[in-house]
Amino acid sequence: MRDWGLTMVEARVKNTARDRAFVCERCSGKMLYDGENLSCLMCGYESLDDERVRRGRVNPGEMLDALVRFRSELSHFVEAIGPRVTSGSPAERELAQLENDDAVAHALVPNLAYQSVFASGHALIALARGLEPPAPEYGTWATSNAVLQATGLVNWLLDPSISAAERALRALAIEDQELTAEAQVMLGMSGGQQDAQGPFANAIASNRARAAQLASQLGIDVPSVPNSDELASYLECSAEQRMFASIVAGRPWALLQATAMASSLGAHPSGAVAAIQVATTAAWYARAAWTFARWMLPTPGADLVSTLERGYDSIGLPEDERTRFWRTAAVAVPVAEPRRPRGTHSMRSSERIVRSR
Repeated sequence: MRDWGLTMVEARVKNTARDRAFVCERCSGKMLYDGENLSCLMCGYESLDDERVRRGRVNPGEMLDALVRFRSELSHFVEAIGPRVTSGSPAERELAQLENDDAVAHALVPNLAYQSVFASGHALIALARGLEPPAPEYGTWATSNAVLQATGLVNWLLDPSISAAERALRALAIEDQELTAEAQVMLGMSGGQQDAQGPFANAIASNRARAAQLASQLGIDVPSVPNSDELASYLECSAEQRMFASIVAGRPWALLQATAMASSLGAHPSGAVAAIQVATTAAWYARAAWTFARWMLPTPGADLVSTLERGYDSIGLPEDERTRFWRTAAVAVPVAEPRRPRGTHSMRSSERIVRSR
């Protein structure tokens, strides 16, 4: 389970570490927030300890505004990249290793990954609207699960540990799933007439034959698209996925645990439903956008890093390097920016990132 700065608790008790953090060092009085500053109610002393005064977005409105801004800024960067492979990128280098049908299959990857990142961003918009106070206790968790599904798929497809041929095979697995789903939809809309499946049946058979041939060359089985539990493991959030799925199923114990976890963000119980979903989905979206940029560009850029830092700060996510994964993944060097589609915000020509390991 990822450490979001959240903890599982059974009950609220006095004299916890959180309570002690709000005791004045000078007079032992009660310390309260005055805007963003933590000050003593008795003597007016203000703490200068960054770790101590760190404050999550406890107001649901603030959290939702921060989420929407974060998604908007990050989506501009993703849309600027688009599904077009950039010269010098890992995507281009992989494609150069393949020939014929293997290369055709690999060419599916950029568009499939882009679609999933794009869809997860739209799910964040829907989530923010659904969480507007008064947020329904059980009503929005399915949308959060949709963010997990889309972002987890990106991380599975663009897993840096697999070969170009294996990635092409995973793209064929996604294509098979989509063609099969579309064929079933068309069959249902046609009232069960088998003729409606004709073109899809040929495409599905061709796709599966190509996948079987490539898998045989690699000496591995044809993969299938992972289920929800497996996708969650790529985001290191298996426990969260199970909890979210249990809430979708209407299990009160899961909702209670989510409320307890959100309390460590500084969220009031009334804002817990929003706090935990904003924190987790923002992190999943960030991970997918980073993975996409790292594969589609020669190096992820300093603009992307600054967007991630600013977004995590605004939402109140922890400062540790495991949560802010990009800090240990890269160092900055100058590289040109990608071309931007019309209508996106202009981004500074600054630095890009190269992997330090």
